[in-house]
Amino acid sequence: MATHFVTGGTGLVGRRLIAELLADGQPVRALGRTGDAMRQLEAMGADPVYGDLSAPGVWQDDAAEAEVLWHLGLPRVRTPLRGPRARKDAQLAWRGAHNLIAHGNPARTVVVASHVLVWGDHGADPVTDDTAPDPIAMGHWGLAAEQALEGPGLRAVRLGWTYGPDGLFSDLVGAVRWRQFRIVGNGQNRMPLISAPDAARALRAAEFAPPGVYGASEPDPATQEAIIHHICAGIGVPRPDRVPTRLAAFSLGGAMADALQASINIQAGRLTDYGWAPAADWRDSLLELSRRSPASG
Repeated sequence: MATHFVTGGTGLVGRRLIAELLADGQPVRALGRTGDAMRQLEAMGADPVYGDLSAPGVWQDDAAEAEVLWHLGLPRVRTPLRGPRARKDAQLAWRGAHNLIAHGNPARTVVVASHVLVWGDHGADPVTDDTAPDPIAMGHWGLAAEQALEGPGLRAVRLGWTYGPDGLFSDLVGAVRWRQFRIVGNGQNRMPLISAPDAARALRAAEFAPPGVYGASEPDPATQEAIIHHICAGIGVPRPDRVPTRLAAFSLGGAMADALQASINIQAGRLTDYGWAPAADWRDSLLELSRRSPASG
């Protein structure tokens, strides 16, 4: 059994990754920077390690001893997300990943949960694992982490917009339900989606794949408009109108508005060659999620 070290273990995908590793009988150490995070990690069954990615410390000794590093600790998305903070968070993403990899065997397996926004806005053109990065907004966070972790053992998994019971997409679904969301831009941009459990399984698949870049999302990405209209139809609320990206930037922040209107027509990638395929379908999963969305005022 290999020793695993996880960052971002209390997040939407991190919780599921830790559960999968523990179910396989793997020893897991996980980084937590608050007392609450430490308690959550312990309750999950992981061995909590106190520390902060942004600051070197004794936690790096635990990371150095691990045979497999899982980096899910990119900056959390907070709206409004404007350009200056997005750039600052990209610097934090690089620093955190650099601190994580500062010690230990450079050839060991490292898996980073990156984002499809690393590829940037490609319109209708297909995007594959080999498409050159051209990041926008939050994509700079993922690319910064990938660059800091670069080495012979790196697997970078660029995940689609990840949905589950909490997180950014859960907030978006709640906003649609309570008529607090308007489609950004013309709505024809393709938004690759992936469920949190499928994202965790994609990371696990990458562990046993050769080093490289892997995209992971559900097939045939739907447009932003199709996704929002499907949610509206399922929960019985009117379809929202559209708002130009430059106007959406006032409430969401320019970096977030750009991210929501980016079109990424990702195609099936190499992870399918290593046994991974998404099990969930956003059409069913987002409706279930919206019905469980708590009331907001």
